[in-house]
Amino acid sequence: KAHRFICFVGNLPFTATAESVKEHFASVQPISVRLLTERDNLSKSRGIAFVEFAGYDTMKTCLEKFHHTEFNDGKSAPRKINVELTAGGGGKTPARQEKIATKNKKLNERRHNRIAKEEEAKLE
Repeated sequence: KAHRFICFVGNLPFTATAESVKEHFASVQPISVRLLTERDNLSKSRGIAFVEFAGYDTMKTCLEKFHHTEFNDGKSAPRKINVELTAGGGGKTPARQEKIATKNKKLNERRHNRIAKEEEAKLE
């Protein structure tokens, strides 16, 4: 089975569209954006999306550079979005939740180290 490189994006405005999400992440060239919508109203976003990349490196860049960036679709007030790792399969099984928590813990440690290095470089 081929590896897939997917990020979860949360805290999007309900006015977001798949196209506006793709524009926000354009510099890391997502290959697909799946914006989750309401069952009753398919034109209304639920405020979450999954963004897929061609390779690990672009996904990693996305996770490092886009977490807590401001998303502005021009329709709603700009919002700070969350970009996190996800694990395939869907659902809320304990094993999947544990896998996601472990991945995100490692990611947060890398983010913290990168920020510390950037701060250190500013002081020099």
